Amino acid sequence: MTNYLPALFFSCSIILNSLKDGIDMSTSRTLNTVFNLVLLTALFCILISFVAYPILRFVSVCNLNSVCFTDQSLKVNFKKHRKIFQTIVQMINSDKLTEVGADRVNGDSKKTDFLTGESVWGVNSSLDEVLKKNGLSRSRYEKYRSLLETAGVDYVYRKNSDHVMFSVWSRGIMTSSSYKQVLFSSKGMPEGFKPVESTDSISSFGNSNSKAFCSSIERNWFILYMNY
Repeated sequence: MTNYLPALFFSCSIILNSLKDGIDMSTSRTLNTVFNLVLLTALFCILISFVAYPILRFVSVCNLNSVCFTDQSLKVNFKKHRKIFQTIVQMINSDKLTEVGADRVNGDSKKTDFLTGESVWGVNSSLDEVLKKNGLSRSRYEKYRSLLETAGVDYVYRKNSDHVMFSVWSRGIMTSSSYKQVLFSSKGMPEGFKPVESTDSISSFGNSNSKAFCSSIERNWFILYMNY
C-alpha cells in the first residue's frame, strides 16, 4: 500500500491544480484551502505508513515465544555448543575483559556513520586501536567473534569470574525492554532472579511484579529472562 501513496499524492496535485484554472478568486481561495488540506493529509498518511510498517514488522518478528527463542531451543543449542560456551568463559576470564562481541569490546562499541557508511569504534577510533587499548590481539578477537557466531550469541558479558552472561535475544519497544541470556554462574542460582520451570510464558510487557526470572539448563548454567 505504501508504494501507491506517492502516486496518489501526485495525481491529487494535478487534478486540483487543473480545477483551479478558470474559476473566480473566492472559489480559488476555497479550493486552495482544500488543496492544502489534501496535501497535508497525504503527507500524514505517507509518514504514518513508513513509520508504522517497520514497527509492526519488528513486533511480529521479535516474538518472545517464537521457536527460535524458547527455553527448550536455547537448551538444545547450549548442549550442542557446550564446549564453545565453556571455552568462551575460560577466554574472557583469562583476558579479564568485561564484554566482547561483533560490535563491542570493553565498553567501546561500533557505530556506523549514517552519511558515509563507515564504521567507527568508541570515540573516533578504529578496531585496532580499541583492541590495542584492551590488550587484545586481532586474532584473539576474531576467535571470540567466530565462537560467538557459531554458538548463536550476540555478545558475552563478564561481571566477574563467577558470573558470565551470553546475550542471545533482546527486544525494545518504547519504554519496555526484554532480554534472554544464557548465564554461567559457578555459585549456582543467581540472586535477585525468581526461579521458574520455563520463562516462555512470562509476559514480555512487565505485567508481573517480578522483572527477572531464571530457569536451569544444568549445573552452573541457566537461562535468564529480564523485563524492564
